[in-house]
Amino acid sequence: MTRAALLAAAADTSLPAMDRAQYLWAARELAQFDGTEYDLALTWIDARGCPWKWAGRWAADEMPIMRSAVDEILPLDEVYANWAPLLPAPRPLLAADVRAALRGAA
Repeated sequence: MTRAALLAAAADTSLPAMDRAQYLWAARELAQFDGTEYDLALTWIDARGCPWKWAGRWAADEMPIMRSAVDEILPLDEVYANWAPLLPAPRPLLAADVRAALRGAA
């Protein structure tokens, strides 16, 4: 399926929520560089602690263009060359996470 078809299936409210979530997961934008797969929906943190997000564009060589929190705009390979390693930013802690942790500690 194409990415557009996957996104359309994910938006189909007649499907069970689990199926829609799986279509959405399959439609995510990915980039491969130096043996690592980068999920472009995530924020990536460089060795300086600076967050980077995908700018939604691709360079001519099909490298994703990244934008830092301080408005630097560089292709992923240059970000990697200057400030590797790149690690996915931790996701925010949700109230549901706290409740689950408290239930498990009881």
